[in-house]
Amino acid sequence: MAAVNPPAEAAGIRPGMSFADARALLPSLEARDATPQADAAALAALADWATRYTPWTRAEGAAGVWLDVTGCAHLFGGEAALLSDLLARVRGFGFAAEAALADTPGAAWAAARFAEASDGAPRIVPPGGARD
Repeated sequence: MAAVNPPAEAAGIRPGMSFADARALLPSLEARDATPQADAAALAALADWATRYTPWTRAEGAAGVWLDVTGCAHLFGGEAALLSDLLARVRGFGFAAEAALADTPGAAWAAARFAEASDGAPRIVPPGGARD
């Protein structure tokens, strides 16, 4: 399994699992061929689209899209407003998406993937708060 959707994940299926093992957990499982090149092209297009928020964007393989919004957030009403707008639009395109802002790329990456979101609020790591 290269990727799973929320219902498959809820059934215990994880990326890296063999299809046979996944099917044992969820007999009704349907699979599609992985298309890494198409995924990379879609992320590159999304990075190009994201220049609406900042001129500094980059697709990061299959991992997502980086945006350096330093000095840009005020144009959208602040960091929380920028993140909310970004997520609403990306999800509106049909993508599952998570996002975070932090003063380092590593902290933003970790917060987007592992921090609990409270009531759907944007994940914003306060300046100097990466260690926490």
